[in-house]
Amino acid sequence: MENQVNVVWSDQVATLILKTTEVINKLNSQSIEELIIAVKKVVAEGAKVIVIEGQEDFFCGGGSIGNFLSLSSVQINDFGILLQDMIYTLKTLPIPVIAAVKGHAFGGGLSLVEACDIVVCSHDSEFAIPEIKGGFCPAIALVSVYTAFGNGIAKQMAMTGEPMTAQRAQDLGLVTYSVEKELVDKTVQNEVNKILQGNSTAYRVTKEITFKLSEGNLRNAYTIATGKLVEFLASKEAGKV
Repeated sequence: MENQVNVVWSDQVATLILKTTEVINKLNSQSIEELIIAVKKVVAEGAKVIVIEGQEDFFCGGGSIGNFLSLSSVQINDFGILLQDMIYTLKTLPIPVIAAVKGHAFGGGLSLVEACDIVVCSHDSEFAIPEIKGGFCPAIALVSVYTAFGNGIAKQMAMTGEPMTAQRAQDLGLVTYSVEKELVDKTVQNEVNKILQGNSTAYRVTKEITFKLSEGNLRNAYTIATGKLVEFLASKEAGKV
């Protein structure tokens, strides 16, 4: 079976390249599991910083559970828990994680971006939770959007499914740098160089503090969102527009 997450090393920097078998580079169970395993492995092998890349058009187009009508409530719930594990793993790593975004990040892809510590994106990147346009609810991705932007913007994005520009995402704090596409790699490298000069223990403690500030609310919110997703997909309205 072909890997959907490939690791490229450069000294103490591990770049994880996400290339799934799904349309618009969506996350599936295999790619999520590979990502979780990969980040833990590179930390154990001495990485001081992780860079996550997607594809040129789509950094990550969301999460894919296949045909939900053929899945049991347990299977849908398990996929939601797997997405949560991915987010928590990234947020609790003892080293900085940089998202190098050269394409769009939708749904679960936006959750992946929000879980990173520094986000560098191209000017033409867009961020959205577009599930409502297909007759679905964003569920877990909505929690990530709420975490990033707050209640008002999260509701607007969830209710309309409309994308947010890179510039607006930067203005609102999700994106650290929005640059020309050809400058994404250079900007990421500049951030990597700064991090490599820092104190590893200080980064670990900093990440522990920032995670603890929101941990309780996040765990409760993700649990509620996963349960609501299962409930919705079991209804007759799921997938209707």
